[in-house]
Amino acid sequence: MVHVDDHCILFDTGPYPDTVIHNAKVLGVDLSCVTDIVLSHFHFDHTSGLIPMIEHLRQQNDKAIRRVHVAAGFFSPCCAPASSAIRENQMIHARSMIEKSGVRFIILQ
Repeated sequence: MVHVDDHCILFDTGPYPDTVIHNAKVLGVDLSCVTDIVLSHFHFDHTSGLIPMIEHLRQQNDKAIRRVHVAAGFFSPCCAPASSAIRENQMIHARSMIEKSGVRFIILQ
């Protein structure tokens, strides 16, 4: 977590729904200030905690997580080889639900 101006930014949300929430609790870190999340790429081990993080932090601060920053191509269909464990971009399916919660995706070029 990084503080930039009046923004509290979190980078990636972990491989399991509760990874970041659990780690923050153990470390005594208050994440309720997080307004922005940067997702490095769409793989589940970087994005699985996004929806639980939104739900959890909004209970503490209704202004939490309003923007998620992603690179151009983040919502592109995956073209992984057949041998890959990651065959599909799950974030394509999650996008509309996340946006309905009031989160705006900022697509960086």
